[in-house]
Amino acid sequence: MADFYSLLKTTTAYKSILKDKKAGKLSHAYLIINPDKEFSLEYLKIIAKLISCSSDSVCFNCRTCSLIENGFHPDVKFYPREKDAISVEEVSEIIESAYVKPYESDKKVFVLDKADTMSQVVQNKILKTLEEPPENVVILLGAVSEYSLLSTVKSRVKKLSISSFEKQALKSALKEELFLEEDADGLISASDGTVGGVLSLLSGEEILNVKNLVAEVLTEMKSSKDVLFYTNKIKQSGVDELKFISVFKTAISDLISANQNVPHLIKDKYLYGKTKFASNFKLGSLIMVSEKLTEAEKRKKFNQSGQTLIEWLLFSVLEGKYKWQKL
Repeated sequence: MADFYSLLKTTTAYKSILKDKKAGKLSHAYLIINPDKEFSLEYLKIIAKLISCSSDSVCFNCRTCSLIENGFHPDVKFYPREKDAISVEEVSEIIESAYVKPYESDKKVFVLDKADTMSQVVQNKILKTLEEPPENVVILLGAVSEYSLLSTVKSRVKKLSISSFEKQALKSALKEELFLEEDADGLISASDGTVGGVLSLLSGEEILNVKNLVAEVLTEMKSSKDVLFYTNKIKQSGVDELKFISVFKTAISDLISANQNVPHLIKDKYLYGKTKFASNFKLGSLIMVSEKLTEAEKRKKFNQSGQTLIEWLLFSVLEGKYKWQKL
């Protein structure tokens, strides 16, 4: 299993809550923005332990930590229980339970994962509890993005973010999972900087399909007609847009390394082998495409439509390809 604690403890979010705990000034509510939607709950679970454990940080060995890990602590509750989004009924339960004294801890912790999927009705219902919860109650909200949350909700919480992790940190945290992986560096470089991103690529067939799509776009796309063809093909493949962009960035980075005669910096030899014959891409074109890929990531995080985003990106690639041919 991935070492989530080794990653989390380096973040500003963890350090901020640890500082609040040591000062005896824990906020009544925290919003944790985390790009790793696959393992958001694992990070929130550690933060719940941090808040509840009697040690200075997290001991992982005491009764409190053990009960939280297994979901049995009477004063630490996790939502949603079964569905993909927290329901009105669950919020009613949280509000009622918040006014009941803790059973064995000095505080109660309510962990609301996937908070960004809560309906406006649910968000409005929990507002008052977020603003003025009973004493010794801490509410943790986990979200991939804050943009679907009401401004009134965000104004009542302390917002903290967990950023994507550096390659070496992920490699260390995933050393057991990547032990037999020959191209661990390339795999991590092609990911979105999250544990979930790396493990999804590790599944094999999916990442191979993404690499082949990227290679086909770079080597075969030559006109605006091709842009529409490949936009539809990418959509029909069901590939996640951020994953496609991430692999595309690796391909462009490797082509730049080869163009500058530093082949030892190539991260993904399979992908480079498929794209090295991409014609008509001068260094200026590659740099321009790299910049567009970074912009595409930002646009996606601001919830731009997936198909519209890919179409814009492919047109940008085509533009860069031919713009630099004329120079």
